[in-house]
Amino acid sequence: MKKTITLSLFFILIVFTTKAQLGIKGTTLSPGGDIYNTHDKGYSYEIYFVTDEFNGRLQGRAGFFHASLSPGLDTFRTTVIRDELNGKYTLLPAFVVYDKFKMNCIYIDQSFRFFDIKNFELYAGLGIIFGWGKMEYDRTVETEISETNGIVNPSIGGLRGNIHLAYSINGHVQIYAEALRNVIVATDWSNSYAHNTFGIGINVFIKSRR
Repeated sequence: MKKTITLSLFFILIVFTTKAQLGIKGTTLSPGGDIYNTHDKGYSYEIYFVTDEFNGRLQGRAGFFHASLSPGLDTFRTTVIRDELNGKYTLLPAFVVYDKFKMNCIYIDQSFRFFDIKNFELYAGLGIIFGWGKMEYDRTVETEISETNGIVNPSIGGLRGNIHLAYSINGHVQIYAEALRNVIVATDWSNSYAHNTFGIGINVFIKSRR
């Protein structure tokens, strides 16, 4: 949590000291990949710089993304396969208790405007995202191990694609609705943290874009 607050304040400080354009977005997040069956939908937010280029035809963003997902159940039942010395295998019952899964990432993306009609603008684009995740868990395998306070703390990275419809209130303020797909994997093991988000955001331009 301290890292989240520190990074958010860092971005805000840079924005105001450099007079850069600022954006913020809140979203609902639907988990996919390996967290689809273990964690519920949750919320995320983004705070970012935004650039408006070529009379709004291109719009770039660079910012910070944070998400926190709660586990879907108190306890998950699973099995572990034990390799016996005689070449046979034994299935052992096991139990896993997950804590919240948190993601803190930096991203950069670029979007292209497809149309601009009466202050409405449709954009779509691609970007990259990287950072780290963290999840604590307790695991018990009957007759074998009892592991408490285990931590999954991988470096993560991947691609993101977005489509968003924006409305310009005036030359300084733009609001938008966005659907986004983050395809994220752990860099040191093969787990996938892919997810979809849908949210509402606002861009504030210090220099009028109109």
